[in-house]
Amino acid sequence: AWQVQRMDPAVRHPISHALEESGLRVITKAAETRLSWSSLHKVRETPGLFMFYYSKRIAYYLPKRAVGGDAAVAALRTLIRGRLPQDVPFQEG
Repeated sequence: AWQVQRMDPAVRHPISHALEESGLRVITKAAETRLSWSSLHKVRETPGLFMFYYSKRIAYYLPKRAVGGDAAVAALRTLIRGRLPQDVPFQEG
């Protein structure tokens, strides 16, 4: 994240995330990216983030603090698991 902020000035502006029926949409000042659920390599949940990997090493991340409280995080976790195809792993920890 630090490297991205240093190299891409667009991330200094608000970033919006939308979890949709078709996948993840990330909107920045400079671009809009759409990733279908089936195109994801994996989704990983850490204590502070949800990370949506579209390759083995590159991910979009969504801070849990941006989601809301524990109930909102739990609902988001359920939504993600319900949308992911069986061959896309959801990892916790």
